[in-house]
Amino acid sequence: MKEITIIKPDDFHIHLRQGEDLKAYLKDSAKQFKRGIVMPNTIPPVVSVKDVEDYREFITALEPGFEPLMTFKILPNTNPNIIKELKDCGVLAGKYYPAGATTNSGDGLTDWTVMRPVLKEMERTGMILSIHGEVPDSFILDREKDFLPIIKDINREFPDLKIILEHVSSEAGINFIKSCPNNIAGTISLHHLLLTIEDVVNNINNKCMPIPKLPQDRLAIQKAAFSGEKKFFFGSDSAPHKRVDKITIKPKAGVYTAPVLLPKLVELFSNNGVLNLLENFTSKFGAEFYGLPINSETITLINKSMEVPEDINGVVPFLAGEKISWSLK
Repeated sequence: MKEITIIKPDDFHIHLRQGEDLKAYLKDSAKQFKRGIVMPNTIPPVVSVKDVEDYREFITALEPGFEPLMTFKILPNTNPNIIKELKDCGVLAGKYYPAGATTNSGDGLTDWTVMRPVLKEMERTGMILSIHGEVPDSFILDREKDFLPIIKDINREFPDLKIILEHVSSEAGINFIKSCPNNIAGTISLHHLLLTIEDVVNNINNKCMPIPKLPQDRLAIQKAAFSGEKKFFFGSDSAPHKRVDKITIKPKAGVYTAPVLLPKLVELFSNNGVLNLLENFTSKFGAEFYGLPINSETITLINKSMEVPEDINGVVPFLAGEKISWSLK
């Protein structure tokens, strides 16, 4: 096959940063995706209607063809009365970060039960609960597995609340999503499809949270992505960090995958004989779960190799220096 045309995809989990960094990195996503679920763990965080409107306006002004799908960060003191206002201004999801689990999450939650009134309002208004599902105090390879009972408890108490376990990173997480009712889904990132803990040990630029795990975890994630199951759809978790912030004593967690996402996904699905399932994974299942219309635009990739740059605006991108057999037309 020399080229493939699919419905222009959406990225259902993306970090765009703010200010000059947003200007530098947004364009890599806008080239490939029509819409993106924008994460709210910025500094300062996105927590109010004004925060949402200002952030959305800034993104849209830079890339008018890219539609930011907005979220807000759930804090221990979030007022449930704000949920309807957020919903009315277009917010699709509230993001639950356990305190200390990942970048800019120090103000997150130590006990999910404090947000019961918020979850009740989210359930009532049809807003989705997006979760970074890790227990920060657990052993690093067990953090996702140990968090799964919390999702079960939330679902038991709020059975009509739609929940997404973001960037599923373990076999336990995959099996859990499979066992859940249809209002619970999981996003899968490119880097969790490709990496194990060994890749992080060998290259600090691959450090992310949740950490890539064992080969059997990677295999389970690949099988889920290649399965055609609607519960699993694409969310990149692309997160640029400057090179200097990755080579410190405490390297920041995040992988800048945006520049290579679609070419590498096409290569990966093609090499595994499931290229016919890529459009569902990237362009349909996520939109359906969020209740969004399927995009009308298309995008074409060609079977022509591209070399990944070693540096993009001070960030080492995912797969830097490697060749990918597909590229954007």
